[in-house]
Amino acid sequence: MIRQAEVRDAKEIQSIAEITWKHTYKRLYSMDIIENFLQKAYEIERLKKSIQICSERNDCGFIVAEDVGQCVGFAQAVPYLDGLELSRIYILPDSQRKGLGQLLVNKIIDIAKAAHKPHLYVYVEKENEDARAFYEREGFHTIDEIEDSALGVKSTLVKCQKQVS
Repeated sequence: MIRQAEVRDAKEIQSIAEITWKHTYKRLYSMDIIENFLQKAYEIERLKKSIQICSERNDCGFIVAEDVGQCVGFAQAVPYLDGLELSRIYILPDSQRKGLGQLLVNKIIDIAKAAHKPHLYVYVEKENEDARAFYEREGFHTIDEIEDSALGVKSTLVKCQKQVS
């Protein structure tokens, strides 16, 4: 089931982020870099504020995927250019490849359409082949590549776009 995230979900979202980041990015970044990023980006009060803001606006979304009453994934989209940026989408490793990612993306597309946003954007690590393949299957197309050093190391991000309306 996909539903709007609630402030009470923040701790579970934080846990999902930690597990999936360590699983997904361990071959791309050192554990120190990953843990430093997680401390900042998924600080509990910051998460609660993001969830609250998205619950009050129609041009962003913070949603969770549940399986048997437990949060197993989440996605967040925020206003960006003429659309929304899918800024976060993570699913626990044991819950991946079960269609939850597609359900999360489809719900974000519904939010974009309701807000009259014609495009959905996502940035993905060039070396994250699984994520790139997922976005291609979901109809995203590469429109740019940029060099990034936000985590303190150089990496290449692929900017992808999907027409939603």
